[in-house]
Amino acid sequence: MTNMGQARERQKSHERNIKIVLDSEDKFNKATLFEDFVYHADMNLHSLKGYQHLMDLIFVRSKHLHKPLVDSIRNNNSYISFVLLKAFWENTAMLGYVFVTAKNLMKNKDYTGLLDLAIKNALGGRGFVTDDMLSRSGATREELTQTNLITWMKKVDDNFDRDVAKEKGFSHFEGLYNEFVAECGHSTFLGLSICEERQIDGSVSIDETKTSQHDDDKMSFNHLALADNYFFHYWDKHEKELANWLIDLNK
Repeated sequence: MTNMGQARERQKSHERNIKIVLDSEDKFNKATLFEDFVYHADMNLHSLKGYQHLMDLIFVRSKHLHKPLVDSIRNNNSYISFVLLKAFWENTAMLGYVFVTAKNLMKNKDYTGLLDLAIKNALGGRGFVTDDMLSRSGATREELTQTNLITWMKKVDDNFDRDVAKEKGFSHFEGLYNEFVAECGHSTFLGLSICEERQIDGSVSIDETKTSQHDDDKMSFNHLALADNYFFHYWDKHEKELANWLIDLNK
């Protein structure tokens, strides 16, 4: 393929990715009604509703990350877009991990495990819950310590390989995070290089007005489109499975 042909293909791919992002934005905007979480005497139903509440929380947080992320990419503001992309990527990993884990639990009708999953991820954290809070709640540190981020991403990759791609090693969600998304979202070389301008003579100057590097907008849109594909793949499956689980519970 000629250089011109490659350029046309890249432009077509970029346009497809923009459409994916805008379609995702529309899906986020259309979802505005969420149930209140209340106590249910039926503990199986309570577990399902707790899981539903956790997934809604992840959805709403992702929705509020998505719009300013798109705006920052359009404004070529790499400082903001890379940080928001990292946060959205992590939320997508959490959504996929929670859904896959919940589905495995529900295969065995393990409602207790499902409630534990909801509590650990909706009320827990990595270091926030204090010893005093644990003492007053009667919970253990393990019960309120979230699973680490890389485990979330590995589970997403394994599930996507098995259930979607039907090919081991196809999904690169964790790899892209480690190699690019997190690097640019942190104060690493890639993250800090946004602030500088390298001269032909080898010198490096600080450019306070510089907000993006060449093609940052396309790279960011491409990565966001990929994250959107993962996000709504798992969100759509979640809504379908939850409806089935609620029907099964009422039989």
